[in-house]
Amino acid sequence: MNKLDISIKDLIYNQKKLTFLVGAGSSVENPSCLAAGDKMKEAIIRFACEYASLKDILQLTNLRFEVLVEIFQNYFDEVLKIIDYYGNCDKPNLQHYFFAHMLKNGHYLMTTNFDCLIELALVNLGVPKEEIIPVITQEDYKQFSVPQQMYEKSQIPIYKLHGTPINIISKEITRNSLIATIKSLGENKRGISIFQIEPFKLEAFKNLLLNRTLVVIGYSGLDDFDIIPSIKDLLIYDKIIWIKHKTDDNGKESVYEI
Repeated sequence: MNKLDISIKDLIYNQKKLTFLVGAGSSVENPSCLAAGDKMKEAIIRFACEYASLKDILQLTNLRFEVLVEIFQNYFDEVLKIIDYYGNCDKPNLQHYFFAHMLKNGHYLMTTNFDCLIELALVNLGVPKEEIIPVITQEDYKQFSVPQQMYEKSQIPIYKLHGTPINIISKEITRNSLIATIKSLGENKRGISIFQIEPFKLEAFKNLLLNRTLVVIGYSGLDDFDIIPSIKDLLIYDKIIWIKHKTDDNGKESVYEI
């Protein structure tokens, strides 16, 4: 691993074709203040589990958020109202506005987040709603599988890999799609990619990666049978820039080549 003499800003802006993979860490900062996966897991466990078993369950290190949500759905929350928590936030932070600017400049973006803060950032920047296309359902993925064609039509796609309860732009209720995705994510099939379970997403996923620089922000990569295996399997991207947030670095940045 070699340390490079370049800033993160220069590293990103030197790339011509970017695709952003955005995770929950990007929605934690003010004024959004949404809980990341670990905090949500703890809250769900404390709500749902008996006190006697609480300590042991909280110490589980390999319990994925989506697996826990599926268990919670099966016993407490059939329609996943708990995910509505993310949609209640309507305050994008600086990262969401950065993503919105990059989308306006023709770069691609996919996100595992359930919130709609990137869409709201685009609206706040004056992008007409009819030009913003959240890609959520199976029908969406079939219709909008080629992002370049959408930009040629003055459309800005946002690919919601794990779904969301509602399309904040069209107001279409997309909860059934979210439930289906959570179910597939919750099934403990280690080594099997979500895109083998939901093949309708594969074409769009390939088009988002092909010959592009993938920039990963706010994403832990701990879901070892979901997005990461799909990225490893395809190997059609140019390079990966992985930005890891640290709270103890005194605002300093370091860039390494692996």
